[in-house]
Amino acid sequence: MIDNPYRITVLGIKGGVGKSTISLMIGKELASRGKKVLIVDRDIIGFSSSVFNISSAGLLTKVVSGENNFENCIKKIYINEGLLANLKLFGDGERTYEDLDYIHKHQDLKEKFSSLYKEFISKDEYEYFIIDNPPNILLNSEIAKHEVENFYSIYTNAKSLRMYVSNFSENVINTTVKYMNDVENNSTVPGYPFSFIINMVPSLEDSINKAREKLDKIVKTSLVRFGLIIPLYPSLNTQNYGVTDLPEINEIKNLVELLLQENQQNKKEIISSDPINELAKVVNSNTVILVRGLPSSGKLRFAKNVLEYIQQRNEISVALITTNDKILSEINDKTLPKIKFTNITVLPKYREERFMSKNIADVLKLAKRLSTDILSQLNNDEKIIILYRTNDVTPASNCCDMTSQKYEFWNTLISSLKYKSQASIVLICDDIKDECEEIEPHVNYLVKISEDGLYKIKEII
Repeated sequence: MIDNPYRITVLGIKGGVGKSTISLMIGKELASRGKKVLIVDRDIIGFSSSVFNISSAGLLTKVVSGENNFENCIKKIYINEGLLANLKLFGDGERTYEDLDYIHKHQDLKEKFSSLYKEFISKDEYEYFIIDNPPNILLNSEIAKHEVENFYSIYTNAKSLRMYVSNFSENVINTTVKYMNDVENNSTVPGYPFSFIINMVPSLEDSINKAREKLDKIVKTSLVRFGLIIPLYPSLNTQNYGVTDLPEINEIKNLVELLLQENQQNKKEIISSDPINELAKVVNSNTVILVRGLPSSGKLRFAKNVLEYIQQRNEISVALITTNDKILSEINDKTLPKIKFTNITVLPKYREERFMSKNIADVLKLAKRLSTDILSQLNNDEKIIILYRTNDVTPASNCCDMTSQKYEFWNTLISSLKYKSQASIVLICDDIKDECEEIEPHVNYLVKISEDGLYKIKEII
């Protein structure tokens, strides 16, 4: 079983905008590149299951009806060296809601459904899970909640992305944006908005340009990372096709390329006689850098040295985020005349609330609140954001196992700061227990400083 697979949830406020077809094409493209992919059909209509020619009832209905043959809820297709499978979880129309209500009243059936679902999703070492949904679903609704709880009980470290799909209608685009913002602001489920897709755009220059203008605005004013336009393909304007009939289109190939880049986590050590110079080359290119070492090992001095090197070439603006105003005077002295500093102090109230997190919902709200506070104080010309120290802002409640929750906190905070500010981010962390470990997967460069002040730099590519 893969410890940290990708979970891609495909959402939209309106039916018929192409969520299921996009889910299928993403899955097919990933499988064609040698990946193991499972589409979880959570839509009550079950369109993706019908494309897989699954004619049986869904897993939920089978459990409620007392059936014992569950293998025909899933179908697998091997593509090149990859695997594409589809699990019909619901897909039996309006009775889905009655069935959900029924199993919640019968603990034995609820446990059986949970056990079977966990078995299906853990069987084949899937690297990607694509969750296809009915329209206008909330992530904490009954139709989603039970599946989500079971999934994360197995894959606690899953990397969760969300994709939002609209058609070209201006009204649908606007309501989908509002829906996306509502979901992201109120979500108690890990993850972040990876892409906003405007589907079925007429292949006319004016239409494409209009869609592009819309997307540019959406990406700039929301947390979503990427925008995608998919033209209207007549071959997809029918429901009479199977998985092998799905066309390979460039837009989906490009989207999958972005997904695969998201998954590139191989590390290599940079051997350099001048690590300050090496890091200064990349610090201006929207990168995330973690500087970690024991307390008093010279981490802040290292960051200052990098700034001294940069100012030899450019005058730049830097935001310094701290919990202590005195830190600014330590780094902002006469040796940095060409650096314009914006000082942002994390409020004491936030520092108190980080000790009060009770669950993942609290942690996500904490990250969103901190990112909003920081972004509201930026001047929008900062090229570098320095956070000193990460130990002072990370969730610190003793309520439960916080490892995965800290992971999601840093994922949410870094994603928001990086894609909204377009600045490079330098995170300075004291190596106390494992407090730096949950940050490392989210950075591009790792600088480890030893007690004697020597630097080791690793690049995450």
